[in-house]
Amino acid sequence: MNLQEFLDFNTICPMCASTSLVTIFHSPKKQFLIETAAEISVTMDMKAISSYGNDRNYEIEFVFNKQNNSYVIEFHHPKGNNFDGHRIDDYISINMIDRFKKFDFNHKGYRFTRKCEDCLKYEYHSGDFKLDYKTLNIGELFITSESYFLYNEYKNIEYHLLNTYHPIYTPFSVLQYGVRTIKTNYHLLDHLQLPLIKFTTKEKMLEKFEKLVLFS
Repeated sequence: MNLQEFLDFNTICPMCASTSLVTIFHSPKKQFLIETAAEISVTMDMKAISSYGNDRNYEIEFVFNKQNNSYVIEFHHPKGNNFDGHRIDDYISINMIDRFKKFDFNHKGYRFTRKCEDCLKYEYHSGDFKLDYKTLNIGELFITSESYFLYNEYKNIEYHLLNTYHPIYTPFSVLQYGVRTIKTNYHLLDHLQLPLIKFTTKEKMLEKFEKLVLFS
């Protein structure tokens, strides 16, 4: 799928039923993300990138095309100087490019995340991808997982449902007072491995989870 299709997979949080999802590139660390009809632009502070060996806070901008998954990378001057964050159009040193490549290598890969920053109970992720400098394209995206947290206030229990699509299965766990109460030996993780569970409504899912706990 292209980036637009990934963004359209869910636009409203199924837990809140009203809150729009927020897009995050790679990790929740500080970033400035702008979405237009055609592109997503993500700007990050790149303090480690300095062509002069000092602490000039250059910024890096990733611009992703939402239709064909192409991208460009642009460098920006530090904010607070005479150029105040303007794009560097005239000259980018080899040293700066080398520092960015090290930054890219250390990240090992990137992904997009869509999450609700209101209730913090739902998010979904793309698969990891690398920046291909030859094609300037991140390739086809796919959704690797969806995560739901549902809370039973009467029992003080939180259910975690993680639908994974590559491969397809559903780890399901229950947390009570911060301690997992369902235990299996599957990869030493405290969860049940189940067939894919399709989310319907919070009420129906809570009822289903109660039965899972009862018969586990």
